[in-house]
Amino acid sequence: FPTVFALVTTYFIFLLIIILLFALLIPQLAESFSLFSSNIETYLSNLKTFLDSLAKSLNMEDTLYPAIENTVKGLLGNLSNIVVGIVPRIFDVTVSIALWTANIIIGFVLSVYILAGKKTLSERIRNFTEAVFDEKTNDRIYSVSSLTYKTFSGFITGRLLDASCVGVLCFIGMLIFGLDYPLLISVIIGVTNIIPFFGPFIGGVPAAFILLMIDPWEAVWFVVFLVILQQLDGNIIGVRIVGDSVGLPPLWSLVAILVGGGLFGFAGMILGTPAFGVLYTLLNRSAEKNLQK
Repeated sequence: FPTVFALVTTYFIFLLIIILLFALLIPQLAESFSLFSSNIETYLSNLKTFLDSLAKSLNMEDTLYPAIENTVKGLLGNLSNIVVGIVPRIFDVTVSIALWTANIIIGFVLSVYILAGKKTLSERIRNFTEAVFDEKTNDRIYSVSSLTYKTFSGFITGRLLDASCVGVLCFIGMLIFGLDYPLLISVIIGVTNIIPFFGPFIGGVPAAFILLMIDPWEAVWFVVFLVILQQLDGNIIGVRIVGDSVGLPPLWSLVAILVGGGLFGFAGMILGTPAFGVLYTLLNRSAEKNLQK
């Protein structure tokens, strides 16, 4: 009964959170996106007016306009090719969505079985390793497994909580300063903030561009606010929540993000840091033992 009760309670809370997020966020995001799409012509006109004044003040009428005009013409010329190229991929996208849905269902079923029988599964794995390997090898396996679990769970939980805090603070700050589309932009900032180092830039650039089309001064104030928020996150919030759960120096964290992102995309940018953290800790332990010897 305790196992069944804990399992049912866990999934009930998880599904309740997902339903609340969809019920609260999705309609607001859809409304914001629809409003932004309907006013896109006005925003582009505002952007053109801003570029007009900027070109006149910098005496760049003869160079700025031809560059922008050529860029727009090039995009419009390639638009038909892009549409023609997308049509054959509709089937691939449909298949990908079906596989993605099937993976979610299979993952959900597997998670139920694993959580329900994790004690038995852990005992069977321990019995197998003790039967196959000697005591010294078993100690190494348990040590590496414990380190991997602590590093990945601490990093992922910390990053998700940190990104949620940054998204909420961004939403509150944008409401205080009266900036447009606070929910849409805060979701972008919060989701991309999961990625270390590059996350603020990945989310800040499109968010600032959206505000730039509405009002250039809003974009300027948003950038200033985002810089202050990221400094607050990097020096106070992130340190308190994430801490040094990975134990990886900044240089190697940057290398982990670049290598992980290059090999596995968005997921690699997130999971590359804890993976390098485990490897870095194991190499340090091995080096310390060799130096002691």
